[in-house]
Amino acid sequence: MVDGEALIHIALPDAYNSDLAECGLHPGMLDMATGAAQMLIPGFNGLEEFYVPFSYGRVLVRRGLTAKLYSHVRLRSADGKSAIFDATLLDEQGNVLVSVEHYIMRRAQSFAATSAAASDTAASTKPRATETAAEGYLREGMTPSEGLEALDRILANDISPQVIASTLDVELWLSRLDAGAHKVSDAAKAQSEANVTGSDADIVAPRDTVERELAAMWKEMLGVQRISITDDFFDLGGQSLIAVRLLNRICKHFAVELPLSVLFQAPTIAATAELLRGPFKPDEEEGLSKPGEDEVDAIPGSAKSINFPDAAIEVGATIPFTPKRFQYLVNITKGGNRPPLFCVHGAGGNVLNFRDISRALPKDQPFFGLQARGIDGSNRPHESIQEMAKAYVDEIRAQQPHGPYLLAGYSGGGVVAFEMARQLTEVGEDVPLVVFFDTYHPQMPIQTVDFKRKLSRLRNEGLGYIKNIISLRLEWLHHALQRRQIAKYLQRDETVPFDLRDRQLTDNFVRAASSYRPQPWAGKAMLFRAASANYIFSGGGPSYGWDKVIMGGIETVVISGDHDTLLLGPNSLELMGHLNKALETAVAPSREQASPGPVTQFDRKADLLDARAI
Repeated sequence: MVDGEALIHIALPDAYNSDLAECGLHPGMLDMATGAAQMLIPGFNGLEEFYVPFSYGRVLVRRGLTAKLYSHVRLRSADGKSAIFDATLLDEQGNVLVSVEHYIMRRAQSFAATSAAASDTAASTKPRATETAAEGYLREGMTPSEGLEALDRILANDISPQVIASTLDVELWLSRLDAGAHKVSDAAKAQSEANVTGSDADIVAPRDTVERELAAMWKEMLGVQRISITDDFFDLGGQSLIAVRLLNRICKHFAVELPLSVLFQAPTIAATAELLRGPFKPDEEEGLSKPGEDEVDAIPGSAKSINFPDAAIEVGATIPFTPKRFQYLVNITKGGNRPPLFCVHGAGGNVLNFRDISRALPKDQPFFGLQARGIDGSNRPHESIQEMAKAYVDEIRAQQPHGPYLLAGYSGGGVVAFEMARQLTEVGEDVPLVVFFDTYHPQMPIQTVDFKRKLSRLRNEGLGYIKNIISLRLEWLHHALQRRQIAKYLQRDETVPFDLRDRQLTDNFVRAASSYRPQPWAGKAMLFRAASANYIFSGGGPSYGWDKVIMGGIETVVISGDHDTLLLGPNSLELMGHLNKALETAVAPSREQASPGPVTQFDRKADLLDARAI
């Protein structure tokens, strides 16, 4: 090392050489190659300060990184607050692999110094009964995999550049930092407690190990200080991203397999614990089944395990949560004596995003979701729209033998709902209404984004357009990596991990929809379109092309939001005002003609378009 320059030799351990086949710019090696020269900064003291990566000015990649390489780093400037470097990465033969210019690092106080200062302060006064803010961050912050997932979701959406992704209430966290310790102000306490229903007297404490472990997970995921085993997950602010993380944690900890839809059937700690303790209690309405007495053994964490008849499951093995009567049908709202509304999943296969619209339905309106085969990571998904529709029709007819049938579908699920309506009509059943929640006709013409439009967007949006292109490219690369991982699990006939199932189901659905050709149907439908829609889907007209095959007419209603937010929050309330009127009109004839005995029958093409497009 000479003044202002350093030559760093980096070697990837042999055990990780296979990483280079899937990741040309290995993040660990690139980080060491560009960030390991902090000693070049004049006066640098590693015990008291630390510099963190901030930005790259320019990166030129000539070829992928090799298992062993050299990094020639040059310090351009340093002012005590930041440092700017250039770096050239070369293989052992001296060939340039990557050139980095204007790499900026910003100075931050080292964690070691912060912890030492906190320890000295504590030792000089009295023993601490609570943890420091830094310790709280380590305990309550995101894991690396959760952080990457959050980043992927942020980059994949057109949202404000000022984004905070946090597992905790941000205002509460800021108040902790201001206090310099794990103590919150009265206002922050009030805000945190506002997320918990009832008073201290209303809190039902955990009664055993299973409930205590679940309560700890819920507190961590939801960022609440007090929790009752009778509190509803959704009432505490739970939503789909938190649900995925929570169920993933539960499944790993208790060695079970639970679908996301279990949060509709068991939305409290007490109810979830009851499922985990086993055996499952029989409940035909919700599809839960009870194994025979000779099938019950011991389960990790609660001294019980479920062995199903098909194959014995050893203690510690993963236990599938597979309903005996219904594999796809999920009872979201029991309702009353109205004809049920059956709503089909989107391309990702789960039904958790139906929560908000279910709460806006009339109290006497039964509401069922239909989740995809393969949501458990073990069963292979249906390969065609017709096959999906047939399987779902069989289950809704087991629940409701005769019409009228009210069908709906979110995104690609609307395509399946249409095919279900066609199959039911063919056997003489009445389908007075099909509802599409932002569903595109699978053969709808797609608009081409030509050079003129790209240039226009670049002029109008500037850097934002470039960022959008980069984020889409990164998203594509991430999906490609996931597909390779999924293929390996399928080749070994192993269960697809929780975090890869959405991609597996989405890709499968895209393939199925791309080959589906809707045939004319005599019924009528209602389409709820998102106000904010991608330009490429404008070629289908106001009804997204469905007017060509729905002979009874289609009513189109534009709802605030985009494809991902159409069913959520205030947008769901706007939508449900229109839907409730349509449901009332659709079932009115059947109510008038009801009589004892049998019910009377009444006369983005890159991925076909990516999960969000279908």
